Amino acid sequence: MAGMIYRNYPHLLESMEAANTQFNMTVDSLEENAANGEVFIIAPSKPVTVPLLEGDLNKLAELYFLGCSDAETKLGDLQRYLNDKP
Repeated sequence: MAGMIYRNYPHLLESMEAANTQFNMTVDSLEENAANGEVFIIAPSKPVTVPLLEGDLNKLAELYFLGCSDAETKLGDLQRYLNDKP
């Protein structure tokens, strides 16, 4: 379907087709860098099931507070990570 709609934009189609692969490669690279101590990652502790255009404020609030809680949980680790950097 996208091929028909965006047939005049071949580079867009290529980008759309490669998006999932590129995303997975980026996540793998970040996880490897985190394991090597090159980056510090704060990520949700539970799978995010809220759709991109969610209108339910309760679901959005739950996700927001999960983020706050996860950040608080990681704060000590983040401080140690930053203090160990030159």
